[in-house]
Amino acid sequence: MSGVGDKVADVNGKITTQTIDDDGTPSANIEQEQCGPFGAVVSTATFSPLNPAQQTGFYFEKGFTLAPDGSPVPFTGQGIWHESASGVWKVQECVLNVEGVRVFADLTFTFANKSVTGALYALD
Repeated sequence: MSGVGDKVADVNGKITTQTIDDDGTPSANIEQEQCGPFGAVVSTATFSPLNPAQQTGFYFEKGFTLAPDGSPVPFTGQGIWHESASGVWKVQECVLNVEGVRVFADLTFTFANKSVTGALYALD
């Protein structure tokens, strides 16, 4: 991917649950057993509609990875999302963990099969 560093991990996660807040904001809980050097990942993604008619908006993610010793390493991410096809949402976000590691995530959420796929790229 032009403009970012080397790919550091492939993303191949599962959407475990989906919710809609009272204001209509959708969220998804995501799990992945192994994500390259980051180990297991658990997170919650929130798709804040900026323009519902155009199916686009802000994206927020909070979660943690598991260090080799099993301790959690919290992270947050922010970016944008848009619907690329019916039930398929593309996300691009910058992620920062508490250890100062930054990555760029290029993700695809496919709601029909509850998958999250993509790649993480180094920013440092």
